[in-house]
Amino acid sequence: MKHNMIKVFTAIVLILCGTPKAQSLRSLVEEGNVFYNKGAYSQAAEAYRRALTEDPGNPRAHFNLGDALFKLKKYDEARKQFYKIIAAGEKSDSRLRQNAYYNIGNSFFTQQKYQEAIDAYKRALDLNPEDRETKYNLELAKRKLTEQQQKNKQNKNENIKPSEYAKKMRKKAGDYVRQARFEEAYDLMRLALSRDKTVAAYNSFIGRLKDVNDIEKGKAQ
Repeated sequence: MKHNMIKVFTAIVLILCGTPKAQSLRSLVEEGNVFYNKGAYSQAAEAYRRALTEDPGNPRAHFNLGDALFKLKKYDEARKQFYKIIAAGEKSDSRLRQNAYYNIGNSFFTQQKYQEAIDAYKRALDLNPEDRETKYNLELAKRKLTEQQQKNKQNKNENIKPSEYAKKMRKKAGDYVRQARFEEAYDLMRLALSRDKTVAAYNSFIGRLKDVNDIEKGKAQ
């Protein structure tokens, strides 16, 4: 996952040369940069906060602070800084806004909030459709979301209490399986599920029956 700290810092130095206030801001940013590169993210964050007292609306300073907070695993706080860049609109360049959306996506991804990560990555791609890292993370987040949804569905099914009818059908299907009558077992469970929602407690079993049935049909062909 990218953060582009060096590019952002370089941009600040080039832009803010001249006035004493600009020199003070540059000094604080450089101090934060030194701490950041040493892995001292708390000290880096403090330096960036002091830089923001010199220029509270500076989008690049917000980005740097957000990046340090990300490293400290303070993801909610980091996002607040990145959102400030986006809220600045045209006051921040499109590349910086793209990186802000990218890092918002990274923070959501790390917290396993995959739908939110997907939304953020898409916004980043709106600003730079060719960014390979964003494309990769977007696809990864989509896969993780699918896995998460499947796991949640499975956990939900495991919490279902099967009725006596569901138990009876499961036992009958099991007898079919022992006789290698996989298609009949699968059809039985599907029919039972259409009649009784609690049969969903055996969705994993039904899924395995489907897989075996598909293999058997493939052999027949």
